[in-house]
Amino acid sequence: MLMSEMMDFAYRILPPPLSALPAKYHAPLSLLLHSLSTGLIAHELATLAEMDDMRELAFFLGVTHDIHQKLVEDGLSSLKSAKKYIRDKFEELEKLDYYRYIDDALESDVCGKGIPIRGLPKELSLICHIGDMVQGRLEGIALLFWLRDQVKSLNPDLTVRFYSVMIPQVVARSYIMMQFYQKHIRETDHLALASPWGLYVITYEDQLPEVLEASWDELRINEELIPYIDIERAEASGETATINKINITRDEIKTKAWSRFARMFYEVSLLGNNGVLYPKLPTSIRDLFFNIEFSDIEFRDLGEADTHRCALCGLQHLAEDSIGTNLFGKIAGVSVTLEKWNRFLPAHAVVRGWKGQWENEIGLCPLCVLEAIGIRCSGFVGKLTGVLAVSISKPIPIELLNHLGRVLAGSSRINEPIVGKAEAERLILDYSSATIGTQEVSEPKTENLFRHRTSRGAEVNGVFLHIGKLVSWGIYPVKFLPSIDTSIVDRPVLTPYNFSLLDFPVTNKEYGHLIPWIGPLLATVGRMERSEALQYLDLSPEHAPLALLTLNKPKYKKGKGQAPILDLFSYDHVSETLSSIGVGI
Repeated sequence: MLMSEMMDFAYRILPPPLSALPAKYHAPLSLLLHSLSTGLIAHELATLAEMDDMRELAFFLGVTHDIHQKLVEDGLSSLKSAKKYIRDKFEELEKLDYYRYIDDALESDVCGKGIPIRGLPKELSLICHIGDMVQGRLEGIALLFWLRDQVKSLNPDLTVRFYSVMIPQVVARSYIMMQFYQKHIRETDHLALASPWGLYVITYEDQLPEVLEASWDELRINEELIPYIDIERAEASGETATINKINITRDEIKTKAWSRFARMFYEVSLLGNNGVLYPKLPTSIRDLFFNIEFSDIEFRDLGEADTHRCALCGLQHLAEDSIGTNLFGKIAGVSVTLEKWNRFLPAHAVVRGWKGQWENEIGLCPLCVLEAIGIRCSGFVGKLTGVLAVSISKPIPIELLNHLGRVLAGSSRINEPIVGKAEAERLILDYSSATIGTQEVSEPKTENLFRHRTSRGAEVNGVFLHIGKLVSWGIYPVKFLPSIDTSIVDRPVLTPYNFSLLDFPVTNKEYGHLIPWIGPLLATVGRMERSEALQYLDLSPEHAPLALLTLNKPKYKKGKGQAPILDLFSYDHVSETLSSIGVGI
């Protein structure tokens, strides 16, 4: 099955509001993302274990594995109704042949407990169990060792590799990991999981080393990334060279700062007769690359060496490797001043250091210059005014992370295949923290969170409309912030402004089950005028179902049929839910 087909199957089995139900109360993870991730992991493990005839069944077992727990045990449905619902879905998907196994699995939490499924090999239960437990309570190195034990019992030739880049420069580490994945991992037989702790790669022992020998050369800019006009030719002719809209004058090319930048970050084939340079970084940085060893970066104790302080991250680095602060905007392609740096970069701008007296020995360190290159290569160019981000709190297959990024950046539904140039633009996919960031075009001001008019009079939808769709589809926590950020938060929505409706953790059992109503409510208020919308955003979370029914009363009136947003959740069930918390309809 193709990725788009699996997304479609999962979404049609678990449409809103089921998709938005919290799957884990110890982590902000929706039922759709958890179930889909479990199914994808099971599908790929079946492939690695050479169980090709079981791949589709493994996927469907993974997608449906929590139906018993989330619907039957939580009182949202009887077992009989849940089985009928799933059977009808499989008939609709023309996959009814699989249902006899799904029916048996629905009796209990097969994946979570590793219970054998009647008529199927025990290895299939193990595969599904691994897919489920990857998003359990184990974290970091503990998860690595557990995973290794499990895949060894599946196939003794399989193992798990773990690589991580934890430098504070968010875009730079995204750029590094994506380059390494493309060059070292992509062509192997593997299942790669992005996580808040790093990249787990399930593969065969002989295909990837325990420690990845990396090279700074792999991070240099080449013709594939930037259309390049030869520096030497431009210098000789006195022309202005244009490197992906970066204007470089003849005088700038001759300066030491620009010369060192070019030799450190461009491939030797692009530099004419000038040889490349390699950075020398403080020893403390080495440990931020886990199981990644550079063959050409010198990590050293700077001691009494002549150093500068990085104006962005504050790192002490060799003066000879320092790049002028005025080059950052030219490299990144963004409009930059010292006062605005902190608006779109994670580090705090350090203008001056203290060595017994104020001093001005500042410059950009190599890692922050790499950050600027990453911004340009990610398409984060122009005036960066706001960022929409999603941080996944548990390991998630890279292909799913990539697809979620395309959904986040566009307006397509989660189950629709996304085609065209826009899918690759304006995205940061951080494999070392399972975070997606996408550029927003409007300032993060209150009026732009709602439906409003532009200066030219055009009416546009605010951020809440898009966020509401994402939450109701089961993609959260969603953050709309003025800066690129990778912190894992357990609130479904985080904006520069606080609203009562949004101010609760996903992991709160009292309010978490209300998320299926809060998502579509956000989408609804996103279409309203600001003054009217604020009345609903100031409601407490438990009033979200009532508010949604009020706003869509003709659709939800008893006996008049149901809108798709409620699907399994009947009017009677909504009434019972509200009654249980003291609210009558």
